[in-house]
Amino acid sequence: MSPCIKNPSAIIQRVKQKARQFNRHGGVLFLGTQHLLGYAGSWIERMNLRVHRQTIEKWLLRKGWLHLYSPAAYYAYVRAVRHIAPVSGWVLDAGQGQGAMSRYYPGNPQRLIGVDIQTDNGIKADIRYLPFKRGVFSQVLAFNVAEHVADTPMLLRELRRVLKTGHLVYLLYPFTARRHTAYDYYRFSEQGMEHLLHTAGFLPHFSRQFGGSLASLGHLLCSLCLMACVFRPLFYLLFPVNVLVTRLVVWLERHGLQDGIYPQEFLTVAKKP
Repeated sequence: MSPCIKNPSAIIQRVKQKARQFNRHGGVLFLGTQHLLGYAGSWIERMNLRVHRQTIEKWLLRKGWLHLYSPAAYYAYVRAVRHIAPVSGWVLDAGQGQGAMSRYYPGNPQRLIGVDIQTDNGIKADIRYLPFKRGVFSQVLAFNVAEHVADTPMLLRELRRVLKTGHLVYLLYPFTARRHTAYDYYRFSEQGMEHLLHTAGFLPHFSRQFGGSLASLGHLLCSLCLMACVFRPLFYLLFPVNVLVTRLVVWLERHGLQDGIYPQEFLTVAKKP
C-alpha cells in the first residue's frame, strides 16, 4: 500500500514540492506573460469602454446597422415585441432609450409615450417618479430597463401605479449580457422577476425565454468585435464575420438548438389585479 494513503500529509508535501519546481522553471515566464496580457487587455478595454463604444454604437444606429452589430440581441428584442397584444389606450414605454419600440410596436405608435432620464425624442423623467396620474395607461412596456434601476421594487410599484386595473405590463430583461452602461446593476432569472412582480402587487401571467447558450456566445462575440473598434481597420474586418456568426447562431436556435443553461433574455408579462 502506498505510504501516501497511510499518511495524508505526504500528499500535501508532494504538491508543495511540485509547486516549488514549477515556480523555479516556469513560474517567472508564466506570471510575466499573465501580467503582460492583463495590461494589454486593460488598456484595450479602457480605450474601448471610455472612448469608442458609444461612438461606434451611435454611428451604427445612425447608419441603421445596429441590428447587424448584435443580431442575437436584436432578434430577441423583435421576437419579444411580437408577444405584445396591441391596445386602444395609451401605452407607456418606460426607459425608451433610443426609441426602438416606436419602430417595432405592433399597435398604433402614436399612442406610445416614451419616458427616459436621457432622451431627445420623449419625456425626460426618472421612471421611478413618473409624471403621470394613477391608472392612466392601458399597457406598460419596460424593455431592457429593469437591470439599470438600482431600486427595482420601487420601479415596479411605480409602473403598477400608472397602469390601469386589469391591464398588463411587459418586461424584457437580460440574464446573460455584457455590462453596457455606467448604470448596470442586475441580471434576473424569470423566477426572480416573477417574485419581484408578485411582491409589487402584480399577478405574473407568463414568462418566455429568448436565446440560449448559442445566443449568449454570439453576444460575447459581438462584445469582442466591439472591443476591436479601438483599431478601426480591424473593426471593419471583424464586423462582417461577427454578422455571419451571430446570424448562424440565431438560425440554429430557431431550428431547435436553444437550451436553458445560459438564457440570454426573458420576457415576463404580469397583470395588475
